[in-house]
Amino acid sequence: MPAIVCGKRSFFEDLPSASTPVSTKVRCSSSTSPVRCSQFSPSPLRSSLVDRLTQVFPRMDQQLLEKVLEECGDEIDATIKRLRELCLESSEATSVPVKELKTKVEQVWILMELLVLLMILQLRTLCQLIVLEKSIAACAHAEVAGNLKKENMMLKQQDTILAHGVLNKHECQKEYDAMYWELQHLKQLVSHYQEQLRRLEVSNYTLRMHLKQAQESSSMPGCCHPDVF
Repeated sequence: MPAIVCGKRSFFEDLPSASTPVSTKVRCSSSTSPVRCSQFSPSPLRSSLVDRLTQVFPRMDQQLLEKVLEECGDEIDATIKRLRELCLESSEATSVPVKELKTKVEQVWILMELLVLLMILQLRTLCQLIVLEKSIAACAHAEVAGNLKKENMMLKQQDTILAHGVLNKHECQKEYDAMYWELQHLKQLVSHYQEQLRRLEVSNYTLRMHLKQAQESSSMPGCCHPDVF
């Protein structure tokens, strides 16, 4: 992990470059270490140390490795320790943005989950509304069907009653017609009998008159048969 973080060149390029001349002057002023003054012409030992540091920190810039190695007086252990400290500082410096990014990502995830939950709730509400609408439509359809069935039954009953009424009226009409013709026949008979009665009365009157005349003209009054009178 330190090697990966230290592979960012931009962080180490921002290190103050003034420390290198100071340490170089200090090392060059020492008469016991002439090798340390050879910053302009690196020795084979310096090259081997740089190669070793490159193996330990493969993603780190070579100039930075040389600079830190020079600051540490070509001591490989101190250089490695210093480079690790720099990597640790770099990781700590970048940890804050990472945490902030993680927090933002978590917030985005929470927001997305809330949106998904809201969509699920809206979809569930829509499904419930659809089911309710279908239920209301089914109830209305059932109610309409029931009303139509009741109306149909009432119409059938009324039709049956009307049919019975028509039949009864037809029977009554037949009876009325029969009674009418019978009455007409009776009227004719009465008229005929009245005419016969009138004729009989006239005939009887005529006979009585003839009988009276006959009695008046007869020489034996009171000897007539009583059935004639």
